[in-house]
Amino acid sequence: MLFNFTKKCNLVSLKKHMLRLVEIELPVPFSPHFSNTFSVTCNCKKNAVDKTKFPELRTERLILNQPKNSDLKKITEILNSEVYSKNTVNIPSPYTDKSAEFWLRLSEEGFINENQYVFAIRLKNSEEIIGGIDLGIDKRFNKAELGYWIDQRFWNIGYATESVKAVIDFGFKTLNLKRIFATHFDFNTSSGKVMQNAGMKKEGVLLCHTCKNGEYQNHVIYGIINE
Repeated sequence: MLFNFTKKCNLVSLKKHMLRLVEIELPVPFSPHFSNTFSVTCNCKKNAVDKTKFPELRTERLILNQPKNSDLKKITEILNSEVYSKNTVNIPSPYTDKSAEFWLRLSEEGFINENQYVFAIRLKNSEEIIGGIDLGIDKRFNKAELGYWIDQRFWNIGYATESVKAVIDFGFKTLNLKRIFATHFDFNTSSGKVMQNAGMKKEGVLLCHTCKNGEYQNHVIYGIINE
């Protein structure tokens, strides 16, 4: 139930940090084969997010809201397991307090800049943080990449799927996105099941899409369209 997201050891690579077993890569606005002297944007309906308050999403069992400083110790404790680094592009190992602090800054800055929504996943009955999930927004093409991670203690009980469904709903109904996609390493089939259960469809395999620890990784890509 790792999904994908955070990652190498320095802050630059951490900026691709969120989550992933599905990993999040920052969108490149222009192809290297073309000049960036002009830009074409999608003339789409604007989102309806309250710019003064970070959104809060509620599901049957969970609350998704902004990470807090009081979460830092728990985040570090969870993500310091090597399983997260193994299954994601950007989660570093070891995972330090500075890594967690950077993740909180990503949430704050992404909300201000309207280019990334980074949520803490919490149990509704205790508000304990058990994971993270985010949308990296590509404003030019009105789409987003989704990534997440879940505390190992809470794998295989549907929390990841519940969170992904809530964030897709937020992306389509509140942000008015046209497309949301996510990827996972080809050996991490559990993440693929989460995406399928959330209504995403497999679109293909990106061969040798990234390289981590000297090994090229194939990524399976899933997507869903706002019809």
